[in-house]
Amino acid sequence: MSSRLRYVVIVVVTAVWALNFGASVVVKSYTPSESINGIFMVIVGGLYAADRTSKRDDDNSKGEKRKIPAKKESEDYSDDGKGSGGDGT
Repeated sequence: MSSRLRYVVIVVVTAVWALNFGASVVVKSYTPSESINGIFMVIVGGLYAADRTSKRDDDNSKGEKRKIPAKKESEDYSDDGKGSGGDGT
């Protein structure tokens, strides 16, 4: 699914979700299905996550690499087995 189509679907589903909520506030006799909010969340959340993943994959395919900071010599994360509790004992 293209990014543009994914965006359009997210906007349309969110608009319908908002109308559903507004209708339940304005029209007193309207009672939406109890599971409708969960369904909308799954659709929008899934599409949003897919969009984020595709953007991350696009960035990685451009040859950009994550920069990992070099370890400073003063930083020692190794466990020396002495059980130091942080107070030097």
